[in-house]
Amino acid sequence: MFNKPYRFLAVVLSLCVVGAAGFYYMANLAQRHAEEIFAREMLKQQVLQGSVTAQKVDADLYGNVYLENLSWLDTKGEPVIFVPKVRFKVSLWDAVTGSFGKDSIKELELTGPRVMVAFNEKMQPELAQLPPPPQKGQHPDGSEIKSKSKLNLAGKLLRMQMLIHDAELLAVQKKRIFALHDVDIQLAVLNDNELQLKLVSGPFGGVMQGAGLRLEGKVRLDGKPGTDMHLALEEVVPKSLGLGNIEDPVTITGQVTGTPVDPLIDGVISFEELHLPALLFNKVAGNFHYENGMVTLSDVTAGLYGGNVDASGWYNFDTRDYAVDAKGHELIASLAARDPKVRCSVELELHMRGYGATRDVHTYGKFTSGGGSIYLVPFHEISGKFSNRKKHLQFRDVEVRTNFGTFVSDAFSIDNGKVHIDGLFMQENKNHRYRLM
Repeated sequence: MFNKPYRFLAVVLSLCVVGAAGFYYMANLAQRHAEEIFAREMLKQQVLQGSVTAQKVDADLYGNVYLENLSWLDTKGEPVIFVPKVRFKVSLWDAVTGSFGKDSIKELELTGPRVMVAFNEKMQPELAQLPPPPQKGQHPDGSEIKSKSKLNLAGKLLRMQMLIHDAELLAVQKKRIFALHDVDIQLAVLNDNELQLKLVSGPFGGVMQGAGLRLEGKVRLDGKPGTDMHLALEEVVPKSLGLGNIEDPVTITGQVTGTPVDPLIDGVISFEELHLPALLFNKVAGNFHYENGMVTLSDVTAGLYGGNVDASGWYNFDTRDYAVDAKGHELIASLAARDPKVRCSVELELHMRGYGATRDVHTYGKFTSGGGSIYLVPFHEISGKFSNRKKHLQFRDVEVRTNFGTFVSDAFSIDNGKVHIDGLFMQENKNHRYRLM
């Protein structure tokens, strides 16, 4: 006969065995009825407008539920989101006891989803009908896409961890489209109005082309300011932004504040090299501010022909118009002319105006040199104005001051590499000059 302590221990062990067996039985039952549980809860949910279905549902004894070909259709039966593979982890106790609710989901993992988020006229986020899958490296056509389902997230997101792998994401506002490929996301809902986000993507296209994107930090969901995120864009192609034919990659990093639909971004841009007509810049770096579709550039510095350049400017995402104003100091003329027999330093004032609607670029300004020589012919100073548009480079008010007098040309130009001189004069004084050619 067992004494009392051993009898008590035996009873406790028996109850544990019975409880474990009962729990195992209920968990196994929940596993076998996973599809039924999923269908029932999707009918009850109020977060997603429309219907959510899956072709195959399975579960294990650890609280993981596996879905294949998850489809979200809006109230009109149009596709909103399609996900080939889904895994979410639920509270096993809630599943067993039948008290399953939105707080029962602890972790969600999506593999291969395609999602489009559109913004309406009031800049409110909505989910749009899915377009055909875009091919990597190709631009979306820019056509306006009709929004379907409003995305009201404040207070409705589940308190859980979310992992997304190999996603295709598109964001649309008016005719602006931004497409991300090979996207991985880690997301944690902190409270009803705030979430933690880490997004890393491969190539992206649309209003901007580049090799990769990284976005990490906190974002608010109630439309109030409070977003605090770090942004990094790799190898952005300026040509995709309507900046002429510039294909030199630019790196962009910044801090994002404001709201998700009305962000403010402050950061820096940098080029290793920047090729413009007749100009080759190196080590370009400067600050930028983004707000309401406008980028403002300030404190931009660069190297140019052995000297240095200071610049500022702006860019409009909607019209793709832009302006750049720069001043170059102590530029080495022999590097610019690619001829060691041209010896002098040059001060340069440069202005660029780009017109996105026509892809037209107008570059103009003026220059002044110090003393030097051209093919051993000495001079005191060269000054003039220039304008470059549609491969037509024109110089005006050019003056070359020498010991022999001042030589003047009112207009000579270079068209497709051919030099045209309208007149060269010897200036004796302000009121008198005579023609040399």
